[in-house]
This record gives sequence, structure tokens and C-alpha cells, in this order.
Amino acid sequence: MIKRPRVGMIPGQRQRKGGFTLIEMMIVIAIIGISASVAVPDLMLWFDNLSVKSAARDLYSAMQQARTIAVKQNASAAIVFDTANSSYDIRSDWGGDNNLELTVTLSSYKNRVQFGNGNATTPVGTTFGDFITYSSPNNVLVVNSSGIGNAGYVYLTNPSNGTAYAVGTLSSGLVKILRWNGTAWE
Repeated sequence: MIKRPRVGMIPGQRQRKGGFTLIEMMIVIAIIGISASVAVPDLMLWFDNLSVKSAARDLYSAMQQARTIAVKQNASAAIVFDTANSSYDIRSDWGGDNNLELTVTLSSYKNRVQFGNGNATTPVGTTFGDFITYSSPNNVLVVNSSGIGNAGYVYLTNPSNGTAYAVGTLSSGLVKILRWNGTAWE
């Protein structure tokens, strides 16, 4: 029996089986390598910024939680900021038993967050102070049983790139979170 070449094939050419050639695979690997080398620095910056943003949102939630505790228990609650240990505590029954509800350490954010103003050049209020502007008592946010507290801000930053957030309260009890955009707080 005589074999006839398939339509579209040159006589004497071997039929190619499915798959990729070594050159095709090397080109794909080179493209992936180049793409990764461009993307990795941006990805690391994104992770760093995500840490400080997460810490700011957690602090915002802690301030809301202190308000809820104070109203629910009909007693003052507080957040006590400790700059020396880079941490803060939520305490219920402030002025009474000062019960510890929660402690948060900034090192839990993989050392990507600390108290500080980063690249921000203008404070939200009158001064950056020691990066916590709550006074009377010093470095303590106190919320009364009506959910109203002392006004102030806490500044958080990523030490490697200067990204900065300000989280704070107005005397009315409103909790705010602001990010430094390079020229102003927004």
C-alpha cells in the first residue's frame, strides 16, 4: 500500500505532534522573568502600604469599639497609647477598674508600622507632638457613656516609604481616618 501525504504537507516532511518546542518554552520563561522583575518592587510597596492602611483601619475600629463599650456599659472607656512600646490598649470602666479589653502592638504588622508622621509635613491639628495628640490625660482617648470623648489624632506611618495616616476623633465622638496624599490630608 502506498502512503499518500496529507493535504497541506510537503512530501517527506514528518508530521508534528502536539506540544511546545524548547525555544518556545525558553521565550515564555524569559517573558515571565522580565515581567516578575518589573512587578516585584511594586508588589513590595503595595504590601508595605497595605500594612499601614490595615493598622489605621484597625485603630479606627478600636476607637469605634471604645465608643460602643462606653455607651453599652454606661461608663467611660479609654484607649491608652504607649509610644515607648508601640502599642495601645482598649480599657473599659475607665476611672474605675480600668479593665483591659484588648492590647494591640504595632509590631504585629510585621514591623511595617510605627507611630509617626512619615512624609506628612502638616499636622491635622496644631502639632504632631509625639504622634499622639490626645491630652488631658496625656496620650489617652477617653470616651464617656454618651459616646463623646476628647479630640485628638494618632499618626501612623510606614518607616520604609513614609506613607502616613491620621486616625482620630472630634470632641463630638466622630471618628475619622485620613491619609496623607503628598500635599494634604484626605
